[in-house]
Amino acid sequence: MRPAFFAIVLALLVSAAPAAAQSRGDRALFGGGVGSAEQVLSANSRLGMSFLDTIGTSPSVTGLSQPLPDSTTIGQANANLAYVLALSWLRVNAGIGVLGMRYTAPERLWLTQSTYNLSADTSRAWELSPRFSVNGMLGAQLRPSFWAMSAMQGQVGTASGFELDPLLILPPDVASMEGRTVEGTGALGVTYRMTERASVVADARLLRRLELGGSENFDLLERTGMAGVMVNVTRHLRVRGGYRFSETTVDAPEARPVRSQGLELGVDYNRGGTLRLTKRTTLAGNAGLGAAVDSHGTERLFALGNVRLNHELGRTWQTGAEYRRTLEFPSFVLEPTLLDTAQADLRGLLSRRLTFTSLVAYQRGAVGFSGGDNGLSRTSAIVMLQAGLTRYLALGASYGYYSRQIGADVVTAAGLGRRSESQLVNVFATTWAPLLHRTRRPSRATR
Repeated sequence: MRPAFFAIVLALLVSAAPAAAQSRGDRALFGGGVGSAEQVLSANSRLGMSFLDTIGTSPSVTGLSQPLPDSTTIGQANANLAYVLALSWLRVNAGIGVLGMRYTAPERLWLTQSTYNLSADTSRAWELSPRFSVNGMLGAQLRPSFWAMSAMQGQVGTASGFELDPLLILPPDVASMEGRTVEGTGALGVTYRMTERASVVADARLLRRLELGGSENFDLLERTGMAGVMVNVTRHLRVRGGYRFSETTVDAPEARPVRSQGLELGVDYNRGGTLRLTKRTTLAGNAGLGAAVDSHGTERLFALGNVRLNHELGRTWQTGAEYRRTLEFPSFVLEPTLLDTAQADLRGLLSRRLTFTSLVAYQRGAVGFSGGDNGLSRTSAIVMLQAGLTRYLALGASYGYYSRQIGADVVTAAGLGRRSESQLVNVFATTWAPLLHRTRRPSRATR
């Protein structure tokens, strides 16, 4: 483990300065304080520089035709227009922009790419009788295939993407910049109230994702369904149980369907979303069961759940700790993966316009159920400062650390290195300017 990682952990422990004397942050910081809106058109831009040190990383990395550099500097610039329409029954997001990146290694390269994104979804609910209700949802999205990668690249080195491998900002394969992604989602759910406390529920969801026009077409189909019973024991305590099934198929050579099925049992305690232990401390969590079948046909049943503890430090600081046990299907390892995650965070205001954020997480898991060297472990951490110069202009800097190890018996996506360790320094400036802001009418908001 590198000393840089311990420096981040130390920062988590010692940087919780007394905050009682701090004033509350400016609500207008970074474009905040806009409030509820029916339509928003805004112009956004980001200009930044990243310094990447690929310490201890194996040379096989997806998308690189050149040897992995020991270190590199990457300049990033993007600008876009974003439009949001938010009605009670319809939401539309649209964006268009341009992204530019300048690399110094593994070779000098200037990369530009136009980006666009259009998505829409609608949902409705119908009360067919006092006991029987139905709800449905339809959604669609269109974007260039490179959009997803560029979106992830923009999150690397930020608080929202602190678990992403910083190697994502290295030059992508030219083939990955071709084509477009079309995605459709549909869902239908029904609820039947047997008594005042007990209800029968069922839902079904279908997702279809197509990658078209690139070097290789990609077709993913995901189906999920659930049926069960929910019982409200008290006003805040609910017990649920049922059967859940999911299947994901990919139209690709040697790709096998991944299925998950089995009992779903859980207990939810909800008191305003959390259980208040003290005036400043809250606890939230849930538990249940999950089952999955790997590509060898092996099935396992697991206890799953999460618990999170939050604590307020003064008026403008808060810290928290979380533990999660999840059953996931990461695309880069192609098998169901049981993950245990421990996470801690600390954030607050150093001054009215200066924010501090720090996060650290450790994941350990098993890929598939065939045994052998099938382990997966990841460690990630970030410390970030952001200063709001005006309502529409912010400056920031961050330091991040990431490491990953994958067992020798795990089948990975093509070219993915089994060992990755890197650190990243980011400096950036962001702007946000509203061009159109139409507040939601009270009559519509209450319909």
